[in-house]
Amino acid sequence: MQIFITHVDKGSSVIFGQMYAGSSENTTEVCLSIFALKTKMLKIILLMSIGIVVAEAIQCTTDCSEVCCKPVHCTKDQILVKNALNCGCCDQCRTIIRKGERCNPPIFGGPPPTSQCEEGTSCTYVENCGKTICVGYNYDYTED
Repeated sequence: MQIFITHVDKGSSVIFGQMYAGSSENTTEVCLSIFALKTKMLKIILLMSIGIVVAEAIQCTTDCSEVCCKPVHCTKDQILVKNALNCGCCDQCRTIIRKGERCNPPIFGGPPPTSQCEEGTSCTYVENCGKTICVGYNYDYTED
């Protein structure tokens, strides 16, 4: 498909042309508004700018006394992780995932994890079962 510009109406910022699809018999008149193209581009730039501002607004403080942390009370299937939230100022309870159970590996730059593999295991993708699970450091997982 090719578009050939036939003329530009400068007064209304509109481009006129013909679009060819395969052969010269299949032509379609094209009218593109420069204003519409500029508006779409401005929306994209605005959304990107907002994303950058939000990302830059998340800053860690060096003084944890200014951070208000919620009290944590872990259940028996959870573990207390000290200084895990709010840039290392607040504690967090994480659910313990046992060996052989499904897990989600932490995402770099993402939210803090809410669960973790039990001690002596790590969250690993195992090809022979096609899952991400907690396995021993010696990789001793065998499917039952």
